[in-house]
Amino acid sequence: MWFGGWVGADKEQGVTPADFLDYREQSRSFTQIAASVFDGILMNLSGAGEPEPVMGVYVTANYMDVFGVKPALGRTFAAEEGLEGNNLEGGDRVVVLSHTLWQRRFGGDPAIINQTITLDNRNFTVIGVMPPQFQYPPGVEIWLPFRFPASPQDAFRSREVRLLRPVARLKPDVTRAEAKAEVETIAGRLQSLYPRTNANKSLFLMPLQERLVGNIRLTLLTLLGAVGCVLLIGCANVANLLLARASARGREIAVRSALGASRRRVVRQLLTESLALASLGGLGGMLLAKGGMKLIVALSANHLPRTDEVRINATVFGFTLAVAFLTGLLFGLAPALQSARLNLTEALKEGGRGAGSGARRHRTLNLLVVGEVALAMVLLIGAGLLINSFVRLQQVSPGFDEKNLLTAQIRIPNPFAQPEKKQQFFEQLQQRLAALPGVEAVGLITELPLANQIAHFKFKIEGRPEPDPGQTPDADIRNVNHNYFRAMRIPLLKGRYFTEADVSGNAKVIVISDELARLYFAGEDPVGRRLLRGPLGKEEALEIIGVEGAVLLT
Repeated sequence: MWFGGWVGADKEQGVTPADFLDYREQSRSFTQIAASVFDGILMNLSGAGEPEPVMGVYVTANYMDVFGVKPALGRTFAAEEGLEGNNLEGGDRVVVLSHTLWQRRFGGDPAIINQTITLDNRNFTVIGVMPPQFQYPPGVEIWLPFRFPASPQDAFRSREVRLLRPVARLKPDVTRAEAKAEVETIAGRLQSLYPRTNANKSLFLMPLQERLVGNIRLTLLTLLGAVGCVLLIGCANVANLLLARASARGREIAVRSALGASRRRVVRQLLTESLALASLGGLGGMLLAKGGMKLIVALSANHLPRTDEVRINATVFGFTLAVAFLTGLLFGLAPALQSARLNLTEALKEGGRGAGSGARRHRTLNLLVVGEVALAMVLLIGAGLLINSFVRLQQVSPGFDEKNLLTAQIRIPNPFAQPEKKQQFFEQLQQRLAALPGVEAVGLITELPLANQIAHFKFKIEGRPEPDPGQTPDADIRNVNHNYFRAMRIPLLKGRYFTEADVSGNAKVIVISDELARLYFAGEDPVGRRLLRGPLGKEEALEIIGVEGAVLLT
């Protein structure tokens, strides 16, 4: 399974519908190619029971087929089902529910098939329920069909709107390198045909697993290495204790040997004790892990992907017992062999050196101690480096004052419908919050800084030559209210901030960051200049009224 997307201006972007259709028609490396519209849209589910917001996504009819997943109930979308028009309206109004939503909202009622539900005041017929393990895109609970309009002039078939997130299944006899070469060939062909929109853009492929978990693999492997070092230190300590115990039992083992116990039997007895100790340690670790797993998951929910799937299952239990058995065997073998090589005469003598003597035993002890110290030093150095990195990160200014700053995320279902009511809601919210005691300012923003959400804003600078194809400047953009900068205490370097009249009157003004000013207005004052956005001949002009200190966005 592969995930695809455009890479342009060093940033990952979606794929335009027209480009997606070209790749689907021209590619021969994949069994199927499907796509979703973004990674989901918040919708309002109403009808029986209280209304609730749910995440829904429009997908091509073959979307579930690419994943090879069959519905738990009913069916998925047929080829002829879909939505038509540039606002996702019309067509066959059918939906597929997630297993979680089916259980939570409808009590797992199998009669849900062919029933009607209401999404954003529109009725849809339920045709299927997906199995519990299917949760893609992450967080989505409702899938709706999307079909490309027949008219080439439709906005959804343009090469401007990059709204699709494609997925594809590689053919069994095709390698990743071969598929990459093919899509690069198609990309070159599209660049030649459509230089204005496709220049300097190429399609990338990545395994879906990598797409879902990101670069967390290296972090988990590092953590696994640290745990392995701790395990080895613990095993070396136990081996030392076993050697000391064997030394104290020297006369006992010598008496057993003198009474006829073979060396193999002595080794077997000592190894059995070591394995029993390791098994008890492994079981204790499992009980501790079961008790602490919820706490670890809660602390890592914002940093680890798919934390809802983290659990102790039979595989983890078997792996833990296997590691405990192996470590008990390996680190119990040395003490057992040392004890089995006793000098019976010396061991039975009153006051003899017994099992604790011998250069070989001392060498074993020295090796274990050296190993413990070396592993401990590795962990200490790694911990020191992590602490140093953490201290340096704490010293990096995010560009705003985080003290006494409270945030809340508000999602309004179907934000493109009834914009007047949406604006009225936020105006009333802002007024009521500002009236609370102790509130200094109330700011509103579409995406908070450091939220890892990028909104692309392609622009041109008025008065400058038209940029070459594929070289249009690109920046991140946020919509804010007039009190946002005051609430965040972001410093103003030049010009002014927004006024209430700017916001309420939808004035064509913009505030840029100091970083953007350095990149595109070096040696000149950007205040008063205008940025142009939109297609050629229909550009919208935005006047720069201020420059603010750079804020970390991701």
